[in-house]
Amino acid sequence: MLTLKQIYEAQLSRLEQDAIRGFPGTKKRQNIMTTVNVSNLQYVPYVQSNTLEIKAVAKTAGGTYHPSIMITDVEFHDEDTPDVATFQGSDGQEYHMTPVSKTVHNCTVVCDCMDFRWRFAMTNYNDDSLLGNPPPPYIRKTTTRPPVNPLSVIGLCKHLFRLVDNLEANRIIRP
Repeated sequence: MLTLKQIYEAQLSRLEQDAIRGFPGTKKRQNIMTTVNVSNLQYVPYVQSNTLEIKAVAKTAGGTYHPSIMITDVEFHDEDTPDVATFQGSDGQEYHMTPVSKTVHNCTVVCDCMDFRWRFAMTNYNDDSLLGNPPPPYIRKTTTRPPVNPLSVIGLCKHLFRLVDNLEANRIIRP
């Protein structure tokens, strides 16, 4: 049975849903993630703590960014079977795991793009879904523009959306 803390902690599905809920009219983020090329996936397994960190390079016309996801409660296996996902870890060894559910497994995320930094980093930090330290708080210089995250939702940038999409294609994550 899940504890209240486990239910509250961020699952990938909740991060995706909140980003969409907070910005329903956007023509960006999840709607243009196909313009993002994700490469150089680096899988860093922490078998003793049942954790997997995935780092990537995301390239767009606007630049190169570094999205990362840390997933907890990962079930690692010693052998390859048809129902497990297999990947090469950053240490060069082959690892096997049960694909993680977006709706069950807890995670933390980070990206070094400005959309994530200014729109989601602090709300994700306050929600315990930010991987790493938060950026310094943003101090608005004008009151003539609306706040960047008026509903204070947690979420993902397009680079993280695309990384999740890539991990689904590689069977690391299941919907």
